[in-house]
Amino acid sequence: MHKYPFSILRIFFILTICFSLGSCAFHKSYTAPSAAPEAAPEEIVKHNGKSTPTTTREKYGKSFIYYDFSRLPDPRSLVLNEEIPLPSDLKKFIDTDLKSIRIKDKDAFEKEFWKEATKLGYSRQQLEIADYRIVIRAIMDVVASRITYLEVDSEKKAGDFIRQYGIFIPKDEYFRLGKGDCDKYRDISIAIYYLFFKDKNPQLKNIYLCSQIGGNSQPHAWVAILIPQRSYLLVSHCDPTFYDSGAIPNLDADDYHVCLYPFNVFLGNFYYNLIWTEYSNAPYTYDLFKAAYPNIFKDSLKSQVLRAMVRTTLQMADKCRHYISGREISQKAEWATQEFYNLGTRKGLASILRYNYEIYCLIGNKQKADEFRIKLQIEFPNSDNAKLTCTPPPERDGDLD
Repeated sequence: MHKYPFSILRIFFILTICFSLGSCAFHKSYTAPSAAPEAAPEEIVKHNGKSTPTTTREKYGKSFIYYDFSRLPDPRSLVLNEEIPLPSDLKKFIDTDLKSIRIKDKDAFEKEFWKEATKLGYSRQQLEIADYRIVIRAIMDVVASRITYLEVDSEKKAGDFIRQYGIFIPKDEYFRLGKGDCDKYRDISIAIYYLFFKDKNPQLKNIYLCSQIGGNSQPHAWVAILIPQRSYLLVSHCDPTFYDSGAIPNLDADDYHVCLYPFNVFLGNFYYNLIWTEYSNAPYTYDLFKAAYPNIFKDSLKSQVLRAMVRTTLQMADKCRHYISGREISQKAEWATQEFYNLGTRKGLASILRYNYEIYCLIGNKQKADEFRIKLQIEFPNSDNAKLTCTPPPERDGDLD
Protein backbone atom coordinates (compact mmCIF):
# COMPACT_ATOMS: atom_id res chain seq x y z
CA MET A 1 0.00 0.00 0.00
CA HIS A 2 1.16 3.55 -0.58
CA LYS A 3 1.69 6.32 1.89
CA TYR A 4 -0.20 9.54 1.41
CA PRO A 5 1.38 12.96 1.04
CA PHE A 6 0.71 15.60 3.65
CA SER A 7 -2.25 17.89 3.06
CA ILE A 8 0.19 20.67 2.17
CA LEU A 9 0.63 18.97 -1.23
CA ARG A 10 -3.09 19.25 -1.89
CA ILE A 11 -2.86 22.97 -1.02
CA PHE A 12 0.11 23.31 -3.40
CA PHE A 13 -1.80 21.65 -6.24
CA ILE A 14 -4.82 23.91 -5.74
CA LEU A 15 -2.70 27.08 -5.63
CA THR A 16 -0.71 25.99 -8.67
CA ILE A 17 -3.91 25.37 -10.59
CA CYS A 18 -5.31 28.77 -9.66
CA PHE A 19 -2.24 30.51 -11.08
CA SER A 20 -1.99 28.41 -14.22
CA LEU A 21 -5.50 27.81 -15.53
CA GLY A 22 -5.36 30.89 -17.70
CA SER A 23 -2.61 29.40 -19.85
CA CYS A 24 -3.33 25.71 -19.46
CA ALA A 25 -5.47 23.88 -22.00
CA PHE A 26 -6.29 21.07 -19.59
CA HIS A 27 -8.53 22.02 -16.68
CA LYS A 28 -9.24 20.36 -13.39
CA SER A 29 -12.79 21.48 -12.77
CA TYR A 30 -15.45 21.07 -10.13
CA THR A 31 -18.37 22.54 -12.05
CA ALA A 32 -19.78 21.62 -15.42
CA PRO A 33 -18.89 23.97 -18.28
CA SER A 34 -21.35 26.86 -18.29
CA ALA A 35 -21.31 27.30 -22.04
CA ALA A 36 -23.42 25.02 -24.18
CA PRO A 37 -21.35 22.29 -25.84
CA GLU A 38 -20.19 23.12 -29.34
CA ALA A 39 -21.43 21.16 -32.29
CA ALA A 40 -19.66 17.86 -32.70
CA PRO A 41 -16.88 17.80 -35.26
CA GLU A 42 -17.16 15.37 -38.13
CA GLU A 43 -16.64 11.79 -36.93
CA ILE A 44 -14.70 11.02 -40.12
CA VAL A 45 -11.67 12.96 -41.31
CA LYS A 46 -9.81 12.61 -44.56
CA HIS A 47 -6.13 11.70 -44.83
CA ASN A 48 -4.70 11.72 -48.34
CA GLY A 49 -8.20 11.46 -49.75
CA LYS A 50 -9.11 8.46 -47.61
CA SER A 51 -11.72 8.57 -44.86
CA THR A 52 -10.53 7.33 -41.47
CA PRO A 53 -12.09 7.44 -38.00
CA THR A 54 -11.32 10.50 -35.89
CA THR A 55 -8.55 10.12 -33.31
CA THR A 56 -8.63 11.58 -29.81
CA ARG A 57 -6.07 14.17 -30.83
CA GLU A 58 -8.14 15.26 -33.82
CA LYS A 59 -11.44 15.34 -31.97
CA TYR A 60 -10.45 16.74 -28.58
CA GLY A 61 -6.84 17.93 -28.71
CA LYS A 62 -6.27 19.48 -25.28
CA SER A 63 -9.97 19.91 -24.46
CA PHE A 64 -10.07 17.72 -21.36
CA ILE A 65 -11.81 18.43 -18.06
CA TYR A 66 -10.88 16.46 -14.95
CA TYR A 67 -13.19 15.96 -11.97
CA ASP A 68 -12.54 14.28 -8.67
CA PHE A 69 -14.94 11.35 -8.46
CA SER A 70 -16.70 12.91 -5.46
CA ARG A 71 -17.45 16.03 -7.52
CA LEU A 72 -18.53 14.54 -10.83
CA PRO A 73 -21.24 16.72 -12.43
CA ASP A 74 -24.97 16.19 -12.34
CA PRO A 75 -25.96 14.03 -15.33
CA ARG A 76 -28.42 16.72 -16.42
CA SER A 77 -25.46 18.90 -17.37
CA LEU A 78 -24.01 16.21 -19.68
CA VAL A 79 -24.97 14.56 -22.95
CA LEU A 80 -25.60 10.97 -21.81
CA ASN A 81 -28.70 9.67 -23.61
CA GLU A 82 -27.35 10.39 -27.09
CA GLU A 83 -24.32 8.25 -27.88
CA ILE A 84 -21.20 10.20 -28.81
CA PRO A 85 -18.79 7.91 -30.70
CA LEU A 86 -15.41 7.33 -29.11
CA PRO A 87 -12.35 8.38 -31.09
CA SER A 88 -10.81 5.37 -32.81
CA ASP A 89 -7.62 5.14 -30.73
CA LEU A 90 -9.48 5.55 -27.44
CA LYS A 91 -12.00 2.89 -28.43
CA LYS A 92 -9.16 0.51 -29.27
CA PHE A 93 -7.52 1.23 -25.90
CA ILE A 94 -10.73 0.40 -24.04
CA ASP A 95 -11.44 -2.68 -26.18
CA THR A 96 -7.92 -3.98 -25.54
CA ASP A 97 -8.45 -3.40 -21.83
CA LEU A 98 -11.63 -5.45 -21.83
CA LYS A 99 -10.13 -8.30 -23.82
CA SER A 100 -7.44 -8.70 -21.18
CA ILE A 101 -9.99 -9.37 -18.40
CA ARG A 102 -10.75 -13.11 -18.25
CA ILE A 103 -14.12 -14.22 -16.88
CA LYS A 104 -14.80 -17.93 -16.36
CA ASP A 105 -18.54 -18.04 -15.62
CA LYS A 106 -20.55 -14.89 -16.32
CA ASP A 107 -23.83 -16.25 -14.92
CA ALA A 108 -22.29 -17.35 -11.63
CA PHE A 109 -20.41 -14.05 -11.42
CA GLU A 110 -23.66 -12.13 -11.85
CA LYS A 111 -25.39 -14.12 -9.12
CA GLU A 112 -22.50 -13.53 -6.73
CA PHE A 113 -22.51 -9.82 -7.55
CA TRP A 114 -26.22 -9.31 -6.88
CA LYS A 115 -26.04 -11.41 -3.73
CA GLU A 116 -23.37 -9.06 -2.37
CA ALA A 117 -25.14 -5.95 -3.70
CA THR A 118 -28.39 -6.93 -1.99
CA LYS A 119 -26.59 -7.20 1.35
CA LEU A 120 -25.56 -3.57 0.90
CA GLY A 121 -29.10 -2.42 0.08
CA TYR A 122 -28.75 -2.15 -3.70
CA SER A 123 -31.31 -3.62 -6.09
CA ARG A 124 -31.20 -4.46 -9.79
CA GLN A 125 -34.28 -2.30 -10.45
CA GLN A 126 -32.68 0.68 -8.72
CA LEU A 127 -29.29 0.50 -10.42
CA GLU A 128 -30.56 -0.17 -13.95
CA ILE A 129 -32.11 3.31 -13.99
CA ALA A 130 -29.77 5.09 -11.58
CA ASP A 131 -27.54 8.11 -12.08
CA TYR A 132 -24.10 7.05 -13.42
CA ARG A 133 -22.41 8.23 -10.21
CA ILE A 134 -24.62 5.94 -8.11
CA VAL A 135 -23.95 2.97 -10.40
CA ILE A 136 -20.17 3.36 -10.22
CA ARG A 137 -20.19 3.88 -6.46
CA ALA A 138 -22.41 0.81 -6.02
CA ILE A 139 -19.96 -1.29 -8.03
CA MET A 140 -17.04 -0.05 -5.93
CA ASP A 141 -19.01 -0.64 -2.71
CA VAL A 142 -19.73 -4.23 -3.72
CA VAL A 143 -16.14 -4.93 -4.78
CA ALA A 144 -14.77 -3.38 -1.58
CA SER A 145 -17.25 -5.39 0.49
CA ARG A 146 -16.46 -8.66 -1.22
CA ILE A 147 -12.67 -8.46 -1.70
CA THR A 148 -10.09 -8.53 1.07
CA TYR A 149 -6.72 -7.21 -0.03
CA LEU A 150 -4.10 -9.92 -0.59
CA GLU A 151 -1.13 -9.82 -2.97
CA VAL A 152 -2.36 -12.90 -4.78
CA ASP A 153 0.39 -12.81 -7.43
CA SER A 154 3.15 -13.06 -4.83
CA GLU A 155 4.37 -16.48 -3.75
CA LYS A 156 5.91 -14.82 -0.71
CA LYS A 157 2.73 -13.01 0.35
CA ALA A 158 0.08 -15.49 -0.82
CA GLY A 159 1.81 -18.86 -1.19
CA ASP A 160 -1.02 -20.85 0.40
CA PHE A 161 -3.62 -19.13 -1.81
CA ILE A 162 -1.60 -19.79 -4.97
CA ARG A 163 -1.00 -23.43 -4.12
CA GLN A 164 -4.70 -23.97 -3.47
CA TYR A 165 -6.27 -21.93 -6.28
CA GLY A 166 -3.48 -21.10 -8.74
CA ILE A 167 -2.02 -17.84 -10.02
CA PHE A 168 -3.48 -15.45 -12.62
CA ILE A 169 -6.86 -17.15 -12.43
CA PRO A 170 -9.99 -15.57 -14.02
CA LYS A 171 -11.11 -12.38 -12.35
CA ASP A 172 -14.54 -13.69 -11.35
CA GLU A 173 -12.77 -16.44 -9.41
CA TYR A 174 -11.00 -13.82 -7.30
CA PHE A 175 -14.38 -12.22 -6.66
CA ARG A 176 -15.87 -15.57 -5.65
CA LEU A 177 -12.94 -16.32 -3.35
CA GLY A 178 -12.95 -12.78 -1.92
CA LYS A 179 -9.23 -12.11 -2.32
CA GLY A 180 -7.23 -9.86 -4.62
CA ASP A 181 -4.74 -7.05 -5.03
CA CYS A 182 -5.12 -3.69 -6.75
CA ASP A 183 -5.38 -4.86 -10.36
CA LYS A 184 -8.06 -7.38 -9.31
CA TYR A 185 -10.09 -4.62 -7.65
CA ARG A 186 -9.74 -2.59 -10.85
CA ASP A 187 -10.47 -5.35 -13.36
CA ILE A 188 -13.39 -6.80 -11.39
CA SER A 189 -14.95 -3.32 -11.16
CA ILE A 190 -14.55 -2.76 -14.89
CA ALA A 191 -15.91 -6.23 -15.74
CA ILE A 192 -18.99 -5.75 -13.54
CA TYR A 193 -19.73 -2.42 -15.19
CA TYR A 194 -19.66 -3.75 -18.76
CA LEU A 195 -21.23 -7.15 -18.10
CA PHE A 196 -24.12 -6.06 -15.88
CA PHE A 197 -24.79 -2.35 -16.46
CA LYS A 198 -23.42 -0.64 -19.58
CA ASP A 199 -26.09 -1.90 -22.01
CA LYS A 200 -28.96 -2.02 -19.50
CA ASN A 201 -29.00 1.52 -18.14
CA PRO A 202 -29.83 4.13 -20.83
CA GLN A 203 -27.94 6.83 -18.90
CA LEU A 204 -24.64 5.01 -19.43
CA LYS A 205 -24.32 5.41 -23.21
CA ASN A 206 -21.36 7.77 -22.89
CA ILE A 207 -19.82 6.41 -19.67
CA TYR A 208 -16.71 4.25 -20.06
CA LEU A 209 -14.52 2.59 -17.45
CA CYS A 210 -10.95 1.47 -18.17
CA SER A 211 -7.52 1.17 -16.57
CA GLN A 212 -5.82 4.31 -15.26
CA ILE A 213 -5.17 6.12 -18.55
CA GLY A 214 -3.48 9.45 -17.91
CA GLY A 215 -2.38 8.49 -14.43
CA ASN A 216 1.07 8.75 -12.96
CA SER A 217 3.38 5.75 -13.35
CA GLN A 218 2.89 3.85 -10.09
CA PRO A 219 3.18 0.23 -8.88
CA HIS A 220 -0.59 0.34 -8.44
CA ALA A 221 -3.82 -0.05 -10.43
CA TRP A 222 -7.05 1.93 -10.34
CA VAL A 223 -10.01 2.87 -12.55
CA ALA A 224 -10.42 5.71 -15.04
CA ILE A 225 -13.85 7.05 -15.97
CA LEU A 226 -14.16 8.61 -19.43
CA ILE A 227 -17.21 10.60 -20.54
CA PRO A 228 -16.95 11.81 -24.15
CA GLN A 229 -18.89 14.97 -24.90
CA ARG A 230 -19.30 16.86 -28.15
CA SER A 231 -16.47 19.34 -27.62
CA TYR A 232 -14.48 17.98 -24.67
CA LEU A 233 -13.55 14.76 -22.90
CA LEU A 234 -14.45 14.49 -19.22
CA VAL A 235 -12.04 12.38 -17.18
CA SER A 236 -12.10 11.10 -13.61
CA HIS A 237 -10.15 8.48 -11.68
CA CYS A 238 -11.32 6.40 -8.72
CA ASP A 239 -9.45 3.95 -6.54
CA PRO A 240 -11.41 0.94 -5.20
CA THR A 241 -8.37 -0.52 -3.42
CA PHE A 242 -7.66 2.55 -1.33
CA TYR A 243 -11.39 3.01 -0.82
CA ASP A 244 -11.59 -0.50 0.65
CA SER A 245 -8.65 0.19 2.95
CA GLY A 246 -10.50 3.12 4.49
CA ALA A 247 -7.66 5.44 3.52
CA ILE A 248 -9.96 7.54 1.34
CA PRO A 249 -13.67 8.11 2.04
CA ASN A 250 -14.83 9.17 -1.39
CA LEU A 251 -13.05 7.09 -4.08
CA ASP A 252 -11.00 10.09 -5.29
CA ALA A 253 -7.68 9.11 -6.85
CA ASP A 254 -6.14 12.38 -7.86
CA ASP A 255 -3.54 14.04 -5.69
CA TYR A 256 -1.37 11.03 -4.95
CA HIS A 257 -1.50 9.10 -8.23
CA VAL A 258 -2.45 11.38 -11.09
CA CYS A 259 0.28 13.78 -12.21
CA LEU A 260 0.08 17.52 -11.75
CA TYR A 261 -2.95 18.93 -13.50
CA PRO A 262 -1.40 22.16 -14.73
CA PHE A 263 1.28 22.21 -17.43
CA ASN A 264 -0.40 19.29 -19.28
CA VAL A 265 1.62 16.48 -17.67
CA PHE A 266 -1.67 14.61 -17.34
CA LEU A 267 -2.37 15.19 -21.03
CA GLY A 268 1.09 13.92 -21.93
CA ASN A 269 0.48 10.76 -19.94
CA PHE A 270 -2.96 10.34 -21.48
CA TYR A 271 -1.69 10.53 -25.04
CA TYR A 272 1.36 8.44 -24.13
CA ASN A 273 -1.05 5.62 -23.27
CA LEU A 274 -2.63 6.02 -26.71
CA ILE A 275 0.62 5.79 -28.71
CA TRP A 276 0.25 2.01 -28.92
CA THR A 277 -3.21 2.30 -30.45
CA GLU A 278 -2.30 5.20 -32.76
CA TYR A 279 1.39 5.77 -33.45
CA SER A 280 0.81 9.25 -34.85
CA ASN A 281 0.16 10.35 -31.25
CA ALA A 282 3.89 10.06 -30.54
CA PRO A 283 5.07 13.51 -31.77
CA TYR A 284 2.12 15.21 -30.04
CA THR A 285 2.87 13.36 -26.81
CA TYR A 286 6.54 14.38 -26.93
CA ASP A 287 5.59 18.04 -27.42
CA LEU A 288 3.13 17.95 -24.51
CA PHE A 289 5.79 16.54 -22.21
CA LYS A 290 8.42 19.02 -23.38
CA ALA A 291 6.08 21.96 -22.78
CA ALA A 292 5.31 20.61 -19.31
CA TYR A 293 8.88 19.88 -18.31
CA PRO A 294 10.15 23.35 -17.26
CA ASN A 295 7.38 23.62 -14.66
CA ILE A 296 7.87 20.24 -12.97
CA PHE A 297 9.34 20.74 -9.52
CA LYS A 298 9.99 17.14 -8.48
CA ASP A 299 13.02 15.24 -9.79
CA SER A 300 11.27 11.85 -9.65
CA LEU A 301 8.49 13.17 -11.89
CA LYS A 302 11.05 14.82 -14.20
CA SER A 303 12.79 11.46 -14.52
CA GLN A 304 9.53 9.70 -15.33
CA VAL A 305 8.59 12.27 -17.97
CA LEU A 306 12.03 12.19 -19.61
CA ARG A 307 12.01 8.39 -19.83
CA ALA A 308 8.57 8.59 -21.43
CA MET A 309 9.89 11.19 -23.89
CA VAL A 310 12.83 9.03 -24.97
CA ARG A 311 10.57 5.98 -25.31
CA THR A 312 8.12 8.09 -27.31
CA THR A 313 11.02 9.09 -29.58
CA LEU A 314 11.77 5.39 -30.05
CA GLN A 315 8.19 4.88 -31.29
CA MET A 316 8.71 7.74 -33.74
CA ALA A 317 11.90 6.11 -35.03
CA ASP A 318 10.08 2.81 -35.45
CA LYS A 319 6.65 3.88 -36.71
CA CYS A 320 6.69 7.49 -37.92
CA ARG A 321 9.67 7.67 -40.29
CA HIS A 322 7.49 8.37 -43.32
CA TYR A 323 6.91 11.91 -42.02
CA ILE A 324 9.57 12.56 -39.35
CA SER A 325 13.21 12.76 -40.41
CA GLY A 326 16.04 10.94 -38.71
CA ARG A 327 17.62 14.30 -37.91
CA GLU A 328 14.51 15.47 -36.04
CA ILE A 329 14.27 12.17 -34.18
CA SER A 330 17.92 12.44 -33.19
CA GLN A 331 17.39 15.99 -31.89
CA LYS A 332 14.41 14.90 -29.80
CA ALA A 333 16.34 12.00 -28.29
CA GLU A 334 19.37 14.18 -27.56
CA TRP A 335 17.33 16.84 -25.76
CA ALA A 336 15.51 14.43 -23.45
CA THR A 337 18.64 12.34 -22.82
CA GLN A 338 20.74 15.38 -21.89
CA GLU A 339 18.05 16.60 -19.51
CA PHE A 340 18.04 13.15 -17.91
CA TYR A 341 21.85 13.28 -17.48
CA ASN A 342 21.42 16.70 -15.85
CA LEU A 343 19.28 15.13 -13.11
CA GLY A 344 22.32 13.13 -11.98
CA THR A 345 20.32 9.98 -11.22
CA ARG A 346 21.13 6.41 -12.20
CA LYS A 347 17.59 5.17 -11.63
CA GLY A 348 16.14 4.60 -15.09
CA LEU A 349 19.44 5.36 -16.84
CA ALA A 350 19.78 1.83 -18.21
CA SER A 351 16.42 2.20 -19.97
CA ILE A 352 17.44 5.59 -21.38
CA LEU A 353 20.63 4.07 -22.82
CA ARG A 354 18.80 1.11 -24.36
CA TYR A 355 16.10 3.31 -25.90
CA ASN A 356 18.81 5.49 -27.47
CA TYR A 357 20.64 2.44 -28.78
CA GLU A 358 17.45 1.24 -30.47
CA ILE A 359 16.61 4.71 -31.80
CA TYR A 360 19.97 5.07 -33.53
CA CYS A 361 19.81 1.55 -34.93
CA LEU A 362 16.42 2.38 -36.44
CA ILE A 363 17.50 5.66 -38.03
CA GLY A 364 20.67 4.08 -39.40
CA ASN A 365 23.31 5.78 -37.24
CA LYS A 366 25.46 2.78 -36.29
CA GLN A 367 28.20 4.86 -34.65
CA LYS A 368 25.81 6.47 -32.15
CA ALA A 369 24.03 3.17 -31.59
CA ASP A 370 27.33 1.51 -30.68
CA GLU A 371 28.22 4.34 -28.30
CA PHE A 372 25.03 3.79 -26.30
CA ARG A 373 25.34 0.00 -26.46
CA ILE A 374 28.91 0.06 -25.10
CA LYS A 375 28.02 2.60 -22.38
CA LEU A 376 25.07 0.44 -21.31
CA GLN A 377 27.07 -2.77 -21.21
CA ILE A 378 29.88 -1.13 -19.22
CA GLU A 379 27.70 0.67 -16.68
CA PHE A 380 24.94 -1.95 -16.32
CA PRO A 381 26.55 -5.23 -17.50
CA ASN A 382 24.09 -7.56 -15.78
CA SER A 383 20.90 -5.61 -16.44
CA ASP A 384 18.01 -6.83 -18.55
CA ASN A 385 18.45 -3.71 -20.69
CA ALA A 386 22.05 -4.69 -21.48
CA LYS A 387 20.95 -8.21 -22.41
CA LEU A 388 18.37 -6.79 -24.81
CA THR A 389 21.11 -5.04 -26.81
CA CYS A 390 22.63 -8.41 -27.70
CA THR A 391 19.96 -8.76 -30.41
CA PRO A 392 19.87 -5.44 -32.27
CA PRO A 393 16.67 -4.13 -33.87
CA PRO A 394 16.70 -4.04 -37.67
CA GLU A 395 18.95 -1.26 -38.92
CA ARG A 396 17.90 1.08 -41.68
CA ASP A 397 19.83 3.06 -44.24
CA GLY A 398 21.29 6.30 -42.99
CA ASP A 399 19.27 9.47 -43.52
CA LEU A 400 19.97 11.62 -46.52
CA ASP A 401 18.12 14.67 -45.09
